[in-house]
Amino acid sequence: CNICTCMGFVISYVVLFRDMVPYTFEVFQVSDNLPIWLQNTSSGKISWASIFCFGLLLPISLPRKLTSLRFTTFVSFGISLFIILTIFSLCFTYPSQSFGERAKYAAFETNVSVWGIFNSLPLIIFSYMYQPNIPSIYHDLNLKNTKNLKKLLTVGTGIATLSYIMCGMFGFITFAMDPR
Repeated sequence: CNICTCMGFVISYVVLFRDMVPYTFEVFQVSDNLPIWLQNTSSGKISWASIFCFGLLLPISLPRKLTSLRFTTFVSFGISLFIILTIFSLCFTYPSQSFGERAKYAAFETNVSVWGIFNSLPLIIFSYMYQPNIPSIYHDLNLKNTKNLKKLLTVGTGIATLSYIMCGMFGFITFAMDPR
């Protein structure tokens, strides 16, 4: 089960990276200066996924010690921060409508259903599947006791929850009116 969870994390990061990077370059009108194989096309998405897999994931997955996961976690945190900042900046710079129009539409004119909430539960549960990392987190603590571990997990879960809420809110406001 832990292998499936970790594979799910890797696949979700590859999909997010491959879709967000060319889209971000397109929104900020930088994509015209890129070669066609890096633009927001099917070949560009394959190229970005390959760059992510072989340029980032492969090198950080080669160390044999469990404590080397701190480098992987740092890269993962950096990618998550990139996604949060991209969604946040897109929310205020999205070219089609003003922020106020999109926020009003998201608040009053969208259909939120019970079925939609239940459909999102697997994603929410998947977001908090960090238990494979707990032994390495405990191993790296200076003072190894349950109080410090609980404190660390509470702070980490709080930061993750805040990040998910920000991404969800600003992403929904940004893309609620988008016909895609």
